[in-house]
Amino acid sequence: MIVPRVSVIIATYNWSEALACALRSVRLQTFTDYEVLVIGDACTDDSESVVASMNDPRFRWFNRDANAGSQWGPNNDGLARSNAEYIAYLGHDDLWHPTHLESLVRLADERRADIACAVAVMYGSEESGVRAVSGIFTDGEMDERQFFVPSSMLHRRSLIERIGPWRPPAEAGLPTDCDFVLRAFRAGALFAASNELTVFKFNAAWRRDAYGRRATHEQRALLARIESGTDFRPQELVGVIRAMLSRRNIEVRMPLPGEATSRAMTQTRIYKGASAAAAAHPLLEAPCRFLLDGQPPSLEWYPPEHNPAFGSFRWSGPSTAATLQFPVRALRGSTVDLHILALASPSTLSALTLEIDGRPVPFSIKPAPEKSQLLHAAIEHDTEPNRPLSIRIRLPRNTPRAVDPDRRPRAIALAAVL
Repeated sequence: MIVPRVSVIIATYNWSEALACALRSVRLQTFTDYEVLVIGDACTDDSESVVASMNDPRFRWFNRDANAGSQWGPNNDGLARSNAEYIAYLGHDDLWHPTHLESLVRLADERRADIACAVAVMYGSEESGVRAVSGIFTDGEMDERQFFVPSSMLHRRSLIERIGPWRPPAEAGLPTDCDFVLRAFRAGALFAASNELTVFKFNAAWRRDAYGRRATHEQRALLARIESGTDFRPQELVGVIRAMLSRRNIEVRMPLPGEATSRAMTQTRIYKGASAAAAAHPLLEAPCRFLLDGQPPSLEWYPPEHNPAFGSFRWSGPSTAATLQFPVRALRGSTVDLHILALASPSTLSALTLEIDGRPVPFSIKPAPEKSQLLHAAIEHDTEPNRPLSIRIRLPRNTPRAVDPDRRPRAIALAAVL
């Protein structure tokens, strides 16, 4: 049997439309001595048919009997089926530039590196304009504070003999990809960076209900640009610089102590729709006051802050659409009050729109103490018992006024929902 130089492992779960785009970006690679091991995490959709439609013996499908809930399980299954010298990973909703494998194999060969990584641009939700970059080492050297996404990585198969397989987050105490990179660094692995942009990542953790909606228009649009043959990468890097100048960039790094808790990782999975919250929620039968502290981390809200008069509050983040979800259900005729402490640009209040469970609802604004305001709305339908009550605020802009010393992209500050 002829063993390819590279095994490409793609972990996937019930998102065949995105998987088709990822596979197409592999087919476009200038380096062709590879196999593709697509590992379904107990998929129940048509992902197997998508792999078969490639009509290429290098692309093989395997489906797990049980769902691992994370890429660690499928990645290990792929490793167990591979004998290649090098292993590369591609997220099922990410894309590669055609020179990705060629540049990393050449780099690993020349530098005798255990791990070679490419530059990745990470795209926030369309409402946010957020960009991030991974795969560029500070001062040209890797250290244990730095991290790069798996779609950027190619490593020698022999590295697994030194550090062991991918570990589940519950065992690692970290996201599984962070744990893998950190263990490799601490084991003395030699890292090399290509300093070439060849990865385009549409981070599901930055997109509310990404696995529920399964939207792929962003991937399809970028894939069309790749297939056009035009090298558009300089424009993408300009977009990263523009995001940095407008403070819409996110630093990609290892989590700090206390950030990668099991609760935070569970909240992230719920946010992107990869796992469900409670199966059923209690009926809201009496007035209740909800703080915003427990909302999942996202591009929609900044961390909680403190106001002397009202206590905890949060500013909406770089996304112009910010959602609040609470584990209750409500009946038609119930009312909701949003306590607004401030607006970055007060004139935008007239253009604010409100949705409850995805349905636009009318509302009124009335004054409240300390120059704050109450937004009052009525729920016009019975909410679903097995889905959290969802309140979505949309504002046309979230760039603060030029005279504002706080330059964070933000729109509205809320203290509580009543």
